[in-house]
Amino acid sequence: MGRTSRTRSTTATSRRGTATLHWIHLDPAYVGTGIGRALMAHALDDLRERGYRAVVLWVLEGNARARRFYEIGGWTPDGAHAERLFPAGGLDWPAVEVRYRREL
Repeated sequence: MGRTSRTRSTTATSRRGTATLHWIHLDPAYVGTGIGRALMAHALDDLRERGYRAVVLWVLEGNARARRFYEIGGWTPDGAHAERLFPAGGLDWPAVEVRYRREL
């Protein structure tokens, strides 16, 4: 159905007390059912309980659906961008990611 992954942030541009949400994946059949919001709420509650004060995540610049989901959930772009290569079909495809931040 869906899952998340989160850890302490290790990037040089992140402040102490900041976690990283690596991904939130949801089976497309469950999009729009509220399960994604519930997964996100659980992940944020877990990070809060562990003492984190903020969380960041990276999302593909062109992924309008995911960006809308995060923005509705209180996330805002913090100005950081990164060009990365994503392997698919035996090739590395360049893509730009945007970093979002949310206070806990």
